[in-house]
Amino acid sequence: MNRILISDLATWLNKQPIERQLPNGAKVRQIVWEGRDAEEVWKVVSHMSINAEEVLIDGPAPAWLVAVVSHAVHPFPVSLADPKVEGGKMPIYRPRPLGAGSGPVSFRVEERENASIVEFSLAGPVFDPDDLKNVVPPEVRPGKPVIISGRGPNYLTVSLIESYAHIAPAVAAYQPPSLYTCCVTHSPLYRLGDQIHPAEKVAGASDLSM
Repeated sequence: MNRILISDLATWLNKQPIERQLPNGAKVRQIVWEGRDAEEVWKVVSHMSINAEEVLIDGPAPAWLVAVVSHAVHPFPVSLADPKVEGGKMPIYRPRPLGAGSGPVSFRVEERENASIVEFSLAGPVFDPDDLKNVVPPEVRPGKPVIISGRGPNYLTVSLIESYAHIAPAVAAYQPPSLYTCCVTHSPLYRLGDQIHPAEKVAGASDLSM
């Protein structure tokens, strides 16, 4: 197994932990990843010598950054290290979008002039890892970037991102408090790390929802 440590990526990019205050008032020291790091991370990972059938991404990071790493090693299968699940890791799936979406996650699609927003929500406070393989994301209108928005484990969010990675010109993920960071691109119009800001809603568009 080829293991990619998020901490190693931070070291290679000369990123140092900084002190941050959490919403609950607690202060922590952690690496803060920004959109401008995306292209450098992709360069580092894409030049790695992958000599195993599976790539394991290990370490805390925002979902958009994990998606950059995951897509950089395509087509190798990817898993995320997660001590909370049985076996300590979760595979990343790439389910084909179909209809309004289905499975244990609810979806809402909002079509904007310059992007399709796919918002997901969990049925409860905790997502069952065994349900990941049953998640089917919704279809979107072709030709526009897709923005993934929702609160859930990274393995779910990254699986949704990967689902649109080869059918949309670009995919971005919501980054609190109000950013949408491009983490996959196959178009010269969008660069990794760019912020894709949704324009107005398409007039007369009927949103899909489940």
